[in-house]
Amino acid sequence: MTLTIVHYTVLVAVLVILFVLQTRKAAQSKPQAATSSKATPRALTPTDAIPDEPVPFGYKCTWLAVKTTDGENVAREVGLKLLGPCNWESGIAAAYYQGGIFVSPAIGGWTLVVGQDLPSLDEESRKKQTEALLAKLSQRFGEAQHFGTHRVSEFHAWAKAVDGKILREFAYLAGDEKLCDVGTMTDEERDAGITDSPDLFVTENHVMKVAERWSLDPCKLTSSSAQKGVGWLGTL
Repeated sequence: MTLTIVHYTVLVAVLVILFVLQTRKAAQSKPQAATSSKATPRALTPTDAIPDEPVPFGYKCTWLAVKTTDGENVAREVGLKLLGPCNWESGIAAAYYQGGIFVSPAIGGWTLVVGQDLPSLDEESRKKQTEALLAKLSQRFGEAQHFGTHRVSEFHAWAKAVDGKILREFAYLAGDEKLCDVGTMTDEERDAGITDSPDLFVTENHVMKVAERWSLDPCKLTSSSAQKGVGWLGTL
């Protein structure tokens, strides 16, 4: 049978319709796959729960210092999920590289909460989250502090809350200078080299100095800082 131009036209039309139907089917299936993957909770790799000595940290990191020795209840107040016991070495590694939040054993009356996924004072919505968390923790335990630093962007921040009230907030970003400067500057900040000068250039070392004077400098943790212990690890 000889194909006429009409036959060719019908054949082309059928092929076009089939192509459109397949394209629509593929497009509809993609969002479903993305949704199912997001619904899967992020699991942390197995960690070590054998008590060990404190591990220093601080640079390129975000952490809280809470005035209590009750680490388990700190973890619950922070709202951590997939909570389980974890030692220093595993906890700090998970906090830096796996999206984990590590709640340390007590050191000198303080409990540290460490994790890259903690909110900070770098952006308005995250600033509100930080303030709410500090207010909640300080209402429960008396005092809570926040610290954050990242040398690449030169973002540095610290904040303090007592009895549910934010007393001090400071955040700095190179190029934008001060992102926030709330409350009266403390004597400890002045001792650390913080001034009201418009030429002030804040570094990660300022963060560590403020942390040391307010509570603990995590960079200086050693085997003599506390006895071997186990903290808690979870995710937000």
